[in-house]
Amino acid sequence: MPEGEGQATGQGSTTVEHRNAEGAGASVTVNQGEELVPISRVRDLQSTNDRLRTRIGELEGQLGGAGEAAQTAQRAADEARQLALGEHRRALIAENRGQIVEELVQGNTTDELQASVERARGAFSRIADQTRQQLAEQRVPAGTPARSRDLTPEQLAALSPTEKIARGLADRA
Repeated sequence: MPEGEGQATGQGSTTVEHRNAEGAGASVTVNQGEELVPISRVRDLQSTNDRLRTRIGELEGQLGGAGEAAQTAQRAADEARQLALGEHRRALIAENRGQIVEELVQGNTTDELQASVERARGAFSRIADQTRQQLAEQRVPAGTPARSRDLTPEQLAALSPTEKIARGLADRA
């Protein structure tokens, strides 16, 4: 019987005999309607399947390693971004010192930091205006109070040190 041909054995099944070039063969019974594939082809497909499964395992291992590397790189990038933002914040505060409320300079991006500087400048301006207004409303006497009630500065300058000490002690009593 030629290679790959079948022989009917009864209802609904077929027996196929396969012989290779050396004369060795195999016999397989299959259900009717199934396509027959030579055993050598099946073995080739199984071998290819095994190689592909091995390669898939290798690639999955590489993918896992690449994922970990990507996470490490992302963490490093986040840390660098935070450091850069901190330096930018310090530079903005130094540049605007005496014109802003420093605690209000905050943000997660350079644009947010810049916007917060404007808010901090506005807050500083409002606080300064309120403070000036409060100071203007307060009455503070001009000059220093007299050291001695009955002497002028010229008369006080003419006294000896002992007389000044005696007058100072008398004023306290």
